[in-house]
Amino acid sequence: MKTKSVSIELFKQLLFVCDQIGEKAFTDKLEILSGSTIGQHIRHIVEFYDCLMRSSETGSLCYDKRAHDKSLESDMGKMVAKIHELNGWLGSLESDKTLELEIAYPLSGVDKEKMGTSVLREIVYNIEHMIHHMAIIKIGLNQSFPDLKLPAHFGVAQSTVVYQMQN
Repeated sequence: MKTKSVSIELFKQLLFVCDQIGEKAFTDKLEILSGSTIGQHIRHIVEFYDCLMRSSETGSLCYDKRAHDKSLESDMGKMVAKIHELNGWLGSLESDKTLELEIAYPLSGVDKEKMGTSVLREIVYNIEHMIHHMAIIKIGLNQSFPDLKLPAHFGVAQSTVVYQMQN
């Protein structure tokens, strides 16, 4: 399960950002992000992984039932601890496991559907989801902290990096 190492590396990039910006910047509402904060975007990423971690024990996964723990977006220390917990879990994974994914789109008339998936497949989904939110975070950081040096490919999908290198 080498794929998990991608998640671990991306979380390290988020830890770097937290270390660089400080608590106030973590919670500042940014106009360019429609009033959301860096902390809110990181919480959103973390809670998807947390859902997956918990589902690896129960066998049932529903991202809609994530905690929405506001303290993660306002207490950077708590967020950092949660990221370390998730990296520990990812590092300890040794095999894939079948899961049942529950989804719903009630505003479109889809009340509840269930389908098969796996921990590894959901790690792949979470990687793409994380990169997407890191790209949004990057927009806020570039405006609010123009001197902050982010990792070279922060918020850019690896397939995009490879494509850009080839062209």
